[in-house]
Amino acid sequence: MRISLVWKVMGAFVLVSVLGVLSVGFFARYVTGQQFGKFQDQQLLSNYASFVQEYYRQNQSLEGLPRIPRNGPGQGPVFVVADPSGRVMAGNEKYKPGVVLPPDALKHSTELLVDGRVIGELVLLPRDSVLRDNGPGPRGFGPGERDVLSQISTAILYAMLATVVGSVVLGALLSRVLLGPVRKLSEAIQLMRAGQTPPALHSPPQDELGDVLVAFSDMSHEVHHANHLRRQMTADIAHDLQTPLTVLRGYLEAMQEGTLKPTPERLKTLHQEAQHLSELVADLRTLSLADAGELQLQKVPLDPAELLQEAQNTFHHLAETAGVKLVSEVGPDVTPTPMDPTRMLQVMKNLIGNALKHTPAGGQILLRAQSTDTTTILTVEDTGSGISGEALPLIFERFYRADESRSGHNSGLGLAICKSIVQAHGGTIGVESTPGEGTCFTMTLPR
Repeated sequence: MRISLVWKVMGAFVLVSVLGVLSVGFFARYVTGQQFGKFQDQQLLSNYASFVQEYYRQNQSLEGLPRIPRNGPGQGPVFVVADPSGRVMAGNEKYKPGVVLPPDALKHSTELLVDGRVIGELVLLPRDSVLRDNGPGPRGFGPGERDVLSQISTAILYAMLATVVGSVVLGALLSRVLLGPVRKLSEAIQLMRAGQTPPALHSPPQDELGDVLVAFSDMSHEVHHANHLRRQMTADIAHDLQTPLTVLRGYLEAMQEGTLKPTPERLKTLHQEAQHLSELVADLRTLSLADAGELQLQKVPLDPAELLQEAQNTFHHLAETAGVKLVSEVGPDVTPTPMDPTRMLQVMKNLIGNALKHTPAGGQILLRAQSTDTTTILTVEDTGSGISGEALPLIFERFYRADESRSGHNSGLGLAICKSIVQAHGGTIGVESTPGEGTCFTMTLPR
C-alpha cells in the first residue's frame, strides 16, 4: 500500500509531539504532587510548632502534650515531639510518649524555641515509621488535597489534549509547506517522463530543497536544449549529406545514361563533392570521439611561435590574394607548451579560414601568443565584419551557421571541433566581437 510522504511526515511530527506532551504531562503531575505535599508538610509543621510553643508558655512544660493525630491519610507529615534528650513527649503508635528516639531519627529535627531557650525537638520521621489504619492516598493526602490535585491533573490532561490536537493541525500545515518543493519536483519529473518541459521556477524556497528544485530545473532545461540540438543536428546531418549525394547521383546517372560525358571539369566536381562528404564524416567522428572522452592527443612541448608561423605560412598566399594582411606577434615570455601540433594546427586553420572569409580587402588578421605563469594564450583577431550579439552565444553550437546565405560547403562543425580540441587539452576558448569592427578568438592552454 502506497502511503503519501505528507502523511508520513505528519505522522512522525504528531508522534514526536504526543510523546513529548505525555512525558511533560506526567512529569508535571509528579512534580506538582511532590511540591504540593512538601508545601502541606511545611504548613502543618509550622502550625504544630506554634501550638507546642504556646502549650509550653502556658504550662512551662511539655508534659501532657496531646498525642499527634497521625493515624490515617490526609493528616500531614509523620513527626513527633521530643525533649532535648530525645525522649518522646508527643508521639504516634510506633514512637509513644516516653520512648527514646534513636540517634538517626534526630538528624531530621527542628529545635523548638521559647524566649531563646530550646524546649524540645520537632522530629520529622520516615513515612514508614507510622502505622496507618486506612492505607495512604498519594503522599497520604486527604480528600481535600486529593480534590485539588485531581483538578490540577484534569487541567494538565486538557492541556495535553489541546497540545496533541494543535500538533496534528500544525503537522498537517508544516508537512504541506515543507513538502511543497518535493511535490513540485515530482510534477516536473512526470512532465519530463511525458516528453514535456517543466515550467520555469518562480521564487523557489531559499533552502536545501529549493537548491534541489533549481538544480533540477536547470538540468531539465539543459536536457530539453540538448534534445533540441540533437534533433537539429540530425536534420542538419541529413541535409549536409543529401546535397553532395544528390550532386554525385545526378552526375553519375547522367553519365551512365550517356546524357553527360565524363569531362575533366565534371570529374573534378564529383571529386569535390566526395571530398566534402569525407570531411563531414571526419568532423563528425572527431566530435563523437571528443564527446566520449576518447579524442587521442599526441602532446609534445611545442613552441607557440612555431605553431603561429606554420599557420601563417599555410594561409599566406590566400591572404595575399584576398588583400588581407596576415601578421603574428609572439611575446618575449612565451615558452614551449604541451599540445598536439596536428590538432592545434587544425584549430588555427579553422579560425584563420573563418577570419579570411569575413575580412574584406585592406583588413588585417593578427595571430598572437603570450604566456602567464600558468597558461599560454593564443589569439586570432581580425578586422572583419564581426558577429552579431544574437549569434555570438551560439557560434560554438554544432551545425550553427551565422550566415546561412554564405555557408556553401561549410558544415557548421568547425568551431564546435575547435572547442572540443581546446577542451581536450584542458583549456578554454572564448570569443569577443563587435559588428563592423572585427572578432577576436582567445584560447587559453595550461603550461
